[in-house]
Amino acid sequence: MAISIKKETLKNGTTSYKFVVNLGIPEGKTKPRIVTRRGFASTKEAKQELKKL
Repeated sequence: MAISIKKETLKNGTTSYKFVVNLGIPEGKTKPRIVTRRGFASTKEAKQELKKL
């Protein structure tokens, strides 16, 4: 499971965080399941949401 939390600057100048998680290849499928969530105010919020997955 590859995890990456990145900082991004929005057009209005504010900063938000996003993460991309590779959950692996589900059984019976050929492509990996990749989940992206964005719009977090801090890395702490992003990590909490990541734990829910």
